[in-house]
Amino acid sequence: MTSFRHPGTVLTDHTFRVPLDYGRPDGEQIEVFAREVVATGQAASGGDRPWLLFLQGGPGMRSPRPVGRDVWLDRALQDYRVLLLDQRGTGRSTPADRLSLA
Repeated sequence: MTSFRHPGTVLTDHTFRVPLDYGRPDGEQIEVFAREVVATGQAASGGDRPWLLFLQGGPGMRSPRPVGRDVWLDRALQDYRVLLLDQRGTGRSTPADRLSLA
């Protein structure tokens, strides 16, 4: 895991390998990227806080970048560590074209 500081936050990159088809957990896998965000003052105890998973709402759009601090993020970081999920193929995750809808 790579962590770095940004004004007011500590960002940690995560990569998860997950099955392409949960009905076949030993089959083909894809890689999903997510970025964890915790407030600078909470970084040491961030692992004790519950997760808040941010889903941006639609395919084809990237997860927000925590550059500057949005009001929602400031509020969320008071109680949670936030996980910004990168949808498949929109950033550093496995591209969606590997998916088959058979």
